[in-house]
Amino acid sequence: MSEIKVAVIQDGARLHYAVPLAFQHAGMLNALYTDWYNRRTLFTKLSISLARLISASNADRMQQRRVDQFDNVPIYDYPLLFHGIYLARKPGRIRSAISQWSIKQIRSRERRLGPIADGKIDLVFAFSNLLDIADMQWIKNKGCLLIVDQPLASTREMSSQRIHDTHYWPGWEEALAASHDEGPQILHELQTSLWADHITCASDYVKKSLMNLEVNPKKISVVPYPLDATPFPFVDRSGRTGPVTVGIVGTVNLRKGAPVVLQIAKRFSTEKLRFVWVGIPTLSPQRTDELRKFVDLIGPVPRSQIPEWLGKFDIFLLASRSEGSAGALMEAMATGLPVVTTTNSGTVARDGIEGYIRGIDDIDGLATAIEKLSLDAELRLSMGRAARQRVLNFNIEWYSRSLADLATQLFEKKIC
Repeated sequence: MSEIKVAVIQDGARLHYAVPLAFQHAGMLNALYTDWYNRRTLFTKLSISLARLISASNADRMQQRRVDQFDNVPIYDYPLLFHGIYLARKPGRIRSAISQWSIKQIRSRERRLGPIADGKIDLVFAFSNLLDIADMQWIKNKGCLLIVDQPLASTREMSSQRIHDTHYWPGWEEALAASHDEGPQILHELQTSLWADHITCASDYVKKSLMNLEVNPKKISVVPYPLDATPFPFVDRSGRTGPVTVGIVGTVNLRKGAPVVLQIAKRFSTEKLRFVWVGIPTLSPQRTDELRKFVDLIGPVPRSQIPEWLGKFDIFLLASRSEGSAGALMEAMATGLPVVTTTNSGTVARDGIEGYIRGIDDIDGLATAIEKLSLDAELRLSMGRAARQRVLNFNIEWYSRSLADLATQLFEKKIC
């Protein structure tokens, strides 16, 4: 058992519990703070049944909030308050007030319960959206080191990109007001950069967005999120005939580059290339109909069906405008798909090795990359094999070593 005692604060089964699993593999995990966890007790079974009366999909997700490796890990969750957060999260001021009150209650209880409050934790790892300034002050006053993970690009970066996109692609989505709660979020990110001992993020794109906030680059580590490739086996696509299928997985919206996809799809004959998009459309009806003329919009499918859809694709496209690190790309790469994506997707793929990476507005470059892959089955196969090998390197063991090394470096620096 490592001498460093770590507590992880996260909501839901984020990253399929990759962070607490990583610290547990390193012998450092001493507590997990979360909103709700499936302990498989009578009470949790009743909670799932209650949730199923309102939303079957939410109940299914609750059922999956469990990792057998945590049976001996102290877990601090809040079952009753969890229902206040999620079951009240529907339109209406009263429900919104209940949800916000429940969140505040969870945070205040975390300050009174468990090893953090008892001063028995050396390092706290939390996701940036879960801590306010009072939380961070309290953690630091307890003598803990604090690592905060930034899942997405900074609010300022995403806001700037959204303003650009709604101006450049008018009519695709309703433009948001510039004051849409972004001022407090930007301030929160700046304060987090001051209070946190270190910040992790999953891509160079996110790191760059934080550096644009004048965060010291030495305080930021790029640690790509891991992937369990087990549900995404390699698919041998050699010998296929007929049109080459270019596939996309994710919400059909402006941030995922819907207008770019449309412009690309228009350039190819359906006899040679077929574009397929799996995900729920959130565009205006007019734009959805326009996109549907050139792209097969499948709609949402259960997560269990994603590997099957990936197996039908020959090329994976993600023309994302702003991400943190798109998990859909890693899942596609695991099945042996070459990828064509943007510099803002946060991909672990390398240009010219596992696929092609182009600027977000480089429609010609993205289309040329797709054409090159569509005409060369051997290139698709070789890049696809390289893509699978690439993501296999980013497994939970690698992630565990990366986080453990970072924690050790911070701890040794603190005691020196």
